[in-house]
Amino acid sequence: MGSEYDPIFRGPEREPVDDLEAVRQIFGSAAGPFTRSPWSWWAWAVLLPAIALLTRPLLARYGPSGAIIGWCAAIAAGGGLEMWVVRAGAAVERTTLATWVLRSQANLSFVAAAVSGALIWWGHFDALPGVWLLVLGHSFLMLGGLAFPPFRRAGWIYQLAGLGALWPGQDGLAWFAAATGLGNLAIGLAVRANRRRR
Repeated sequence: MGSEYDPIFRGPEREPVDDLEAVRQIFGSAAGPFTRSPWSWWAWAVLLPAIALLTRPLLARYGPSGAIIGWCAAIAAGGGLEMWVVRAGAAVERTTLATWVLRSQANLSFVAAAVSGALIWWGHFDALPGVWLLVLGHSFLMLGGLAFPPFRRAGWIYQLAGLGALWPGQDGLAWFAAATGLGNLAIGLAVRANRRRR
Protein backbone atom coordinates (compact mmCIF):
# COMPACT_ATOMS: atom_id res chain seq x y z
CA MET A 1 0.00 0.00 0.00
CA GLY A 2 1.42 3.37 -1.01
CA SER A 3 1.86 6.55 1.02
CA GLU A 4 2.42 10.25 0.44
CA TYR A 5 6.18 9.67 0.92
CA ASP A 6 6.53 7.31 -2.06
CA PRO A 7 7.47 10.04 -4.59
CA ILE A 8 10.41 11.05 -2.38
CA PHE A 9 11.95 7.57 -2.27
CA ARG A 10 10.76 5.75 -5.40
CA GLY A 11 9.71 8.48 -7.79
CA PRO A 12 6.12 9.29 -8.78
CA GLU A 13 4.16 6.26 -9.95
CA ARG A 14 1.01 8.26 -10.58
CA GLU A 15 -0.01 11.89 -10.62
CA PRO A 16 -0.98 13.13 -7.14
CA VAL A 17 -4.52 14.36 -6.65
CA ASP A 18 -4.56 18.17 -6.72
CA ASP A 19 -6.52 19.03 -3.58
CA LEU A 20 -4.55 22.13 -2.57
CA GLU A 21 -6.80 24.62 -4.36
CA ALA A 22 -9.86 23.34 -2.52
CA VAL A 23 -8.02 23.67 0.79
CA ARG A 24 -6.99 27.23 -0.07
CA GLN A 25 -10.58 28.17 -0.84
CA ILE A 26 -11.74 26.79 2.51
CA PHE A 27 -8.96 28.53 4.42
CA GLY A 28 -9.60 31.76 2.50
CA SER A 29 -13.26 31.63 3.49
CA ALA A 30 -12.36 31.02 7.13
CA ALA A 31 -9.95 33.99 7.07
CA GLY A 32 -12.58 36.27 5.51
CA PRO A 33 -13.22 38.36 8.65
CA PHE A 34 -9.51 39.19 8.88
CA THR A 35 -9.09 40.11 5.21
CA ARG A 36 -12.15 42.32 4.97
CA SER A 37 -10.53 45.58 6.08
CA PRO A 38 -6.94 46.87 6.07
CA TRP A 39 -7.36 49.10 9.14
CA SER A 40 -6.51 46.56 11.79
CA TRP A 41 -3.37 45.54 9.87
CA TRP A 42 -2.30 49.16 9.58
CA ALA A 43 -2.94 49.66 13.29
CA TRP A 44 -0.61 46.73 14.06
CA ALA A 45 1.93 48.26 11.64
CA VAL A 46 2.05 51.31 13.93
CA LEU A 47 1.48 49.82 17.39
CA LEU A 48 3.98 46.94 17.32
CA PRO A 49 6.95 48.96 16.01
CA ALA A 50 6.10 51.80 18.39
CA ILE A 51 6.08 49.64 21.52
CA ALA A 52 9.19 47.78 20.36
CA LEU A 53 11.09 51.06 20.05
CA LEU A 54 9.66 52.35 23.35
CA THR A 55 10.64 49.24 25.30
CA ARG A 56 14.08 50.42 26.36
CA PRO A 57 12.92 53.92 27.41
CA LEU A 58 10.10 52.31 29.42
CA LEU A 59 12.56 49.92 31.05
CA ALA A 60 14.93 52.76 31.89
CA ARG A 61 12.23 54.95 33.42
CA TYR A 62 9.74 52.52 34.96
CA GLY A 63 11.55 49.20 35.11
CA PRO A 64 10.17 45.84 33.89
CA SER A 65 6.63 46.61 35.04
CA GLY A 66 6.53 49.70 32.82
CA ALA A 67 7.63 47.73 29.76
CA ILE A 68 5.12 44.95 30.48
CA ILE A 69 2.27 47.44 30.92
CA GLY A 70 3.30 49.17 27.68
CA TRP A 71 3.25 45.91 25.72
CA CYS A 72 -0.09 44.89 27.25
CA ALA A 73 -1.59 48.28 26.35
CA ALA A 74 -0.35 48.09 22.74
CA ILE A 75 -1.62 44.54 22.26
CA ALA A 76 -4.96 45.36 23.90
CA ALA A 77 -5.39 48.40 21.63
CA GLY A 78 -4.54 46.46 18.48
CA GLY A 79 -6.62 43.45 19.48
CA GLY A 80 -9.59 45.66 20.39
CA LEU A 81 -9.49 47.40 17.02
CA GLU A 82 -9.13 44.06 15.24
CA MET A 83 -12.16 42.68 17.09
CA TRP A 84 -14.18 45.78 16.26
CA VAL A 85 -13.26 45.55 12.55
CA VAL A 86 -14.18 41.86 12.44
CA ARG A 87 -17.53 42.40 14.18
CA ALA A 88 -18.36 45.54 12.19
CA GLY A 89 -18.23 43.64 8.89
CA ALA A 90 -20.94 41.55 7.33
CA ALA A 91 -22.21 38.66 9.39
CA VAL A 92 -19.87 35.72 9.09
CA GLU A 93 -20.70 32.18 10.12
CA ARG A 94 -18.40 30.52 12.58
CA THR A 95 -16.68 27.57 10.96
CA THR A 96 -15.05 24.52 12.46
CA LEU A 97 -11.88 25.28 10.52
CA ALA A 98 -11.67 28.85 11.83
CA THR A 99 -12.12 27.57 15.39
CA TRP A 100 -9.39 24.96 14.85
CA VAL A 101 -7.00 27.57 13.44
CA LEU A 102 -7.58 29.93 16.37
CA ARG A 103 -6.96 27.11 18.84
CA SER A 104 -3.78 26.15 16.98
CA GLN A 105 -2.64 29.76 17.13
CA ALA A 106 -3.38 29.89 20.85
CA ASN A 107 -1.31 26.75 21.37
CA LEU A 108 1.56 28.23 19.33
CA SER A 109 1.38 31.38 21.47
CA PHE A 110 1.50 29.21 24.60
CA VAL A 111 4.66 27.50 23.32
CA ALA A 112 6.22 30.89 22.51
CA ALA A 113 5.29 32.19 25.96
CA ALA A 114 6.88 29.14 27.60
CA VAL A 115 10.08 29.57 25.57
CA SER A 116 10.07 33.30 26.40
CA GLY A 117 9.71 32.51 30.10
CA ALA A 118 12.69 30.17 29.92
CA LEU A 119 14.78 32.80 28.11
CA ILE A 120 13.89 35.40 30.73
CA TRP A 121 14.75 32.93 33.51
CA TRP A 122 18.16 32.32 31.94
CA GLY A 123 18.75 36.04 31.36
CA HIS A 124 18.61 35.98 27.54
CA PHE A 125 16.27 38.95 27.14
CA ASP A 126 17.81 39.98 23.83
CA ALA A 127 16.59 36.75 22.18
CA LEU A 128 12.89 37.47 22.81
CA PRO A 129 12.21 39.63 19.70
CA GLY A 130 13.85 37.03 17.44
CA VAL A 131 11.88 34.16 18.98
CA TRP A 132 8.57 35.97 18.56
CA LEU A 133 9.39 36.94 14.98
CA LEU A 134 10.12 33.30 14.17
CA VAL A 135 6.84 32.21 15.79
CA LEU A 136 4.86 34.86 13.89
CA GLY A 137 6.66 33.97 10.68
CA HIS A 138 5.90 30.28 11.09
CA SER A 139 2.23 31.01 11.70
CA PHE A 140 1.88 33.28 8.67
CA LEU A 141 3.84 30.93 6.43
CA MET A 142 2.02 27.73 7.28
CA LEU A 143 -1.59 28.64 8.04
CA GLY A 144 -1.83 32.16 6.64
CA GLY A 145 -0.25 31.14 3.36
CA LEU A 146 -3.16 28.82 2.69
CA ALA A 147 -5.73 31.54 3.39
CA PHE A 148 -4.29 34.64 1.71
CA PRO A 149 -1.00 34.70 -0.29
CA PRO A 150 0.21 38.05 1.17
CA PHE A 151 0.25 36.36 4.59
CA ARG A 152 2.95 34.07 3.26
CA ARG A 153 5.06 36.99 2.11
CA ALA A 154 4.74 38.60 5.54
CA GLY A 155 5.74 35.25 7.05
CA TRP A 156 9.00 35.33 5.11
CA ILE A 157 9.64 38.89 6.31
CA TYR A 158 9.16 37.79 9.92
CA GLN A 159 11.24 34.64 9.57
CA LEU A 160 14.19 36.43 7.97
CA ALA A 161 13.97 39.27 10.48
CA GLY A 162 13.83 36.72 13.29
CA LEU A 163 17.11 35.23 12.10
CA GLY A 164 18.58 38.74 11.87
CA ALA A 165 17.38 39.56 15.39
CA LEU A 166 19.06 36.44 16.78
CA TRP A 167 22.38 37.19 15.07
CA PRO A 168 25.02 38.13 17.67
CA GLY A 169 25.39 41.85 18.21
CA GLN A 170 22.11 42.80 16.54
CA ASP A 171 19.36 44.97 18.03
CA GLY A 172 16.46 42.53 18.20
CA LEU A 173 13.89 45.21 19.03
CA ALA A 174 14.89 47.22 15.93
CA TRP A 175 14.49 44.09 13.79
CA PHE A 176 11.10 43.45 15.40
CA ALA A 177 9.97 47.02 14.76
CA ALA A 178 11.06 46.96 11.12
CA ALA A 179 9.56 43.54 10.37
CA THR A 180 6.18 44.09 12.04
CA GLY A 181 5.87 47.53 10.47
CA LEU A 182 6.69 46.31 6.97
CA GLY A 183 4.80 43.02 7.23
CA ASN A 184 1.54 44.47 8.55
CA LEU A 185 1.70 47.43 6.18
CA ALA A 186 2.11 45.04 3.24
CA ILE A 187 -0.83 42.90 4.38
CA GLY A 188 -3.01 45.99 4.79
CA LEU A 189 -2.16 47.20 1.29
CA ALA A 190 -2.87 43.73 -0.13
CA VAL A 191 -6.24 43.59 1.66
CA ARG A 192 -7.17 47.00 0.27
CA ALA A 193 -6.12 46.00 -3.26
CA ASN A 194 -8.08 42.75 -2.96
CA ARG A 195 -11.21 44.65 -1.89
CA ARG A 196 -10.90 47.02 -4.85
CA ARG A 197 -10.61 44.08 -7.27
CA ARG A 198 -13.80 42.63 -5.88
